[in-house]
Amino acid sequence: MNIDMELAIISDAHLLQTYTQVFNPIDDFIKVLKEIDSRDPEAIVFAGDMFDKRKTTTAPVLHPEGEQIMTDIRNFLTGIGSPIYAIRGNHEDARVLRGLDQTVETFHYICDDWVPVDNVSIYCLETRYEKAYSRKNLEESLDQVFSELEGLNDEEHSILLSHETFIPGKREFPVDLRTQLCSKFDLVLNGHLRFFKPDAGEDGNVAFLPALLPSKLRQGDYWQEKYEWNAEKSDFEKKTRKSPFGYILVDDDLTLEFCPFDPSIKIVDLNVETTNLSQGEVRSRFQHMLDGLSERNDSDKVAVTPRVTGEAKFAVSLLRDIPDQYDDLLVDTILDETEKSETGLTSKGQVEMPLLTVEGLKDRIIESTNEIDSYLSDEEGLEVDEERLKVVTNDLMKGGVLEKGSGERVNDYIRNSLLKFFSALRDEGLLNQTPEDFDKYLKEKLNEVNY
Repeated sequence: MNIDMELAIISDAHLLQTYTQVFNPIDDFIKVLKEIDSRDPEAIVFAGDMFDKRKTTTAPVLHPEGEQIMTDIRNFLTGIGSPIYAIRGNHEDARVLRGLDQTVETFHYICDDWVPVDNVSIYCLETRYEKAYSRKNLEESLDQVFSELEGLNDEEHSILLSHETFIPGKREFPVDLRTQLCSKFDLVLNGHLRFFKPDAGEDGNVAFLPALLPSKLRQGDYWQEKYEWNAEKSDFEKKTRKSPFGYILVDDDLTLEFCPFDPSIKIVDLNVETTNLSQGEVRSRFQHMLDGLSERNDSDKVAVTPRVTGEAKFAVSLLRDIPDQYDDLLVDTILDETEKSETGLTSKGQVEMPLLTVEGLKDRIIESTNEIDSYLSDEEGLEVDEERLKVVTNDLMKGGVLEKGSGERVNDYIRNSLLKFFSALRDEGLLNQTPEDFDKYLKEKLNEVNY
């Protein structure tokens, strides 16, 4: 690689939302930064979501614990020789970045502005992923960027630094504007997607940036070891690969180099195909693989992400107790990626009906906050504070909102539970526009649903 000019790009460490039970992500973060700093790059660039504002998808980082960690990070960053430029990711609080900007001399939080580095001009695009914005205002701001691009001299390279989703969805940056924007730059470096893919985009000038460290947000994608057990096989197949985590180096010819980093935790993905297998057979296969992992010398540095695929003839929720049997391993909840069988029969002819327990109903509601938000805002025209919806929903479900009365029919229980849930959201101030007779309104809506 040409070393006349070198940029180091890191993204998506998701500090505070990682496997903190078995490894300290801050120690790994510091280790990577020391490695980068030893190269004496022209600049270090944070491409978003370095400092997560949530510990889980529903629990925010409390100020005391966040401040303690950020104090350690500030003290460390003060000793970094290269300037650091950062954009905000959708999981970050801008106040954290502003705090670093104000307290660390070499740290710069850049929002919709340019950064000149040697013969490269970098435009740091503020993420539009979480915030509502008008297309007109976005078009006007992009027109300004295009005008400024024309002012660059012919010897300067242009880089767009962004943190947007390139996958179709609710919060997608408008495709036509994104295509137009990317086509104007020599290179686009985009965080958020958490896997390294160069030569992407319509013009092949987009690079998706890898995650620096593992986080719980990408179950099944971060693996360094994978155990796959095909339903027809008598044993599992083991696969290994190099670490998908790391950072990117960019030289003055805009050549990219992926530098993998081995975190102090190893992600092991377990996948059991359930087709034509009974619950007992699937359970036995998971236990066989987990028994082997628990006997390893590095079992205290292993994080397991179990999944089931194929066609299930039983309720996968019946397997949820398996991770609790292995106190010496960090095992995530078993992820259900199955297709449901129509017969409800196992290979042994036993009927295993899908069960929805009270706890299962609570879990489904917690996991469905995005769908609830979309329904209320898109279908019913109600204004919803999505972030508070997630937090309050979690609190309500862990409380006593859903309690089954004796003798209550299941259908009535589900309807009444959802009625109480939405009424509680209204009482918590989550729904800012609701009909006056909200309970009557909800009953009419719920009566339209078949359970």
